[in-house]
Amino acid sequence: MRSWLHHVKVMSAKYGVDPNFALAVAEVESSNKEVRFRFGKMGKGTYYGPYGIHECFLNKWAINDPMVNTEVGIRALARYKDQRKSLRKYNASFNEAYYRRIKQLEARNRREGPPWK
Repeated sequence: MRSWLHHVKVMSAKYGVDPNFALAVAEVESSNKEVRFRFGKMGKGTYYGPYGIHECFLNKWAINDPMVNTEVGIRALARYKDQRKSLRKYNASFNEAYYRRIKQLEARNRREGPPWK
């Protein structure tokens, strides 16, 4: 987990995305009642964590690898400077509750300090 958190920090810097925001997106996309972040195929669905990327991208990237998944997810978040616009493109099911949850977690990450320290 520590190496993955470090990877989030590195990829966030590489693509110019706030790491607190990037981590919040991963948590919203992959958490469940038991864990904060899920890696690999998430349940019986068609998405891979930690960034909730659809399996149709397996032909292009090894999204079943958490490090590749993280880079692809963060790179997608970097498409637009405006976070709301990025999230609208990132998640087809975007709604205000999704946006508010990410912003809550981003604020918590900022307040508590990044877990990679």
